[in-house]
Amino acid sequence: MGVSNRIIISRYGPRIQLHGPNVKPLLAFSWKLKCSPKLRHFVWKVLSGILPVAKVLKARGINCDPQCSLCGAEEETINHVLFECPPTLQTKALSRIPSPSRIFPSSSGFTNLDYLFWRVPKGIDSDCFLWIMWYIWKNRNENFYQNRNENPQEILRKAEVEGTLWAEAQLLVQQNHEHLQPNTNVHSLGTRVCYVDGAWREQDAFTGQGWYCRARDSDDVMMGAMNLRRSLSPLHAECEALIWAMECMKTLQFTEVVFATDCSQLVKMVSSPEEWPDFATHMEEFCRSKTFFPNFKIRHIPRAQNTMADKLARGVRSSPSAMLYVDSSPPA
Repeated sequence: MGVSNRIIISRYGPRIQLHGPNVKPLLAFSWKLKCSPKLRHFVWKVLSGILPVAKVLKARGINCDPQCSLCGAEEETINHVLFECPPTLQTKALSRIPSPSRIFPSSSGFTNLDYLFWRVPKGIDSDCFLWIMWYIWKNRNENFYQNRNENPQEILRKAEVEGTLWAEAQLLVQQNHEHLQPNTNVHSLGTRVCYVDGAWREQDAFTGQGWYCRARDSDDVMMGAMNLRRSLSPLHAECEALIWAMECMKTLQFTEVVFATDCSQLVKMVSSPEEWPDFATHMEEFCRSKTFFPNFKIRHIPRAQNTMADKLARGVRSSPSAMLYVDSSPPA
């Protein structure tokens, strides 16, 4: 992680060359952060360069004022808002996160998050700065849309309180969260199990969706695979795969089904949709589909038990053209 590579971001607008750590390990680590799901997704959007600041919006062809609404800087970039804007610097100075000269903050957002992820001295809780980033972003939006502006002390206070409350809640959740643990005997939970998986890879044009439904103590099976234009993230792919599988079960009139996935975050999402505002549209679709099932159940299983759905999803993901398949036997 210490080696700097040249990174080119070209998803939106012109190609921009940046210097900093390799972004792939940062993206992967963003989903492992010890914070709330909405915060992990927020950090992923920061690293992916899709947080809707003025520069990103203009690159998408949206006409807007390029200046920072908080300090009047000529160009509002993601790194400026979260690490360089004067109110941000004041908030950071009040926090316990050390700021080594010429290291943090820097002009590279990748370098800044690399520092927060792996280079903060031991004994200092760097996770708190993720909450600070979140409240800095919320303050930016409140200033932009409602002309409200919190002072740095209040931003820091809210971030620390929220972070502490979330950490304390996790201790209680861990004591009584059996439905999130891998269940090695998922068929004991219902007469029919539908294994679900989404396959996502940045370089592929399509997202793959696969499901494999098997009746208990029977050879009665159904399966499906479909690809769509690549989803925004791997978690979006998992969510969309579940919704499609639910719709297929509805079409097949399978009302008593236990859904099984190897994605623990997906189980958390459907258990607490309100904590995932970025997935609000998907959760609306999920809730509509859920009404068909009198006793909706979803379980987290080890990846080794989800091989059929995984194989189906991966197969259509790499297809050069659109595919949709539902049958009782695997595609040729």
